[in-house]
Amino acid sequence: MLFGEIPLSDAEGSILAHSVKMTNAIFKKGRVLSASDISALEADQILTVIAARLEATDVSEDEAARRIAAVLAGEGLRVGPAFTGRANLIADKLGLLTFERDVIERINLVHEALTVATLPEFELVENGGLVATIKVIPFAAPAS
Repeated sequence: MLFGEIPLSDAEGSILAHSVKMTNAIFKKGRVLSASDISALEADQILTVIAARLEATDVSEDEAARRIAAVLAGEGLRVGPAFTGRANLIADKLGLLTFERDVIERINLVHEALTVATLPEFELVENGGLVATIKVIPFAAPAS
């Protein structure tokens, strides 16, 4: 992932790292800049943005979180929709949560961009209850 100040001429498709306030609008952090966004920024005489650009070897934060959640979703769990770099594992039924603690610990050591948090093992979970959260902290993670 490339990160830093980007001239608007190179910013289409990049992800805003900070919200940008204009005269008549605010573009929030995390927005993927479109051609019309660039035009609006130029019209407000904003020349650069602080943004992230994904490289060919990167996966977006939502996709990375979704992929990991899909691998971790075992019997009785479903993956919630990925948003802001987070995907949740949700219980499909009443049950007792069990998992291999060493697997979670190994995943948390894969890359500093990634974390998996769970309820305590042997917790009683309700249907629809949150069991775990997979979070990708920056805007992207290496696909590897």
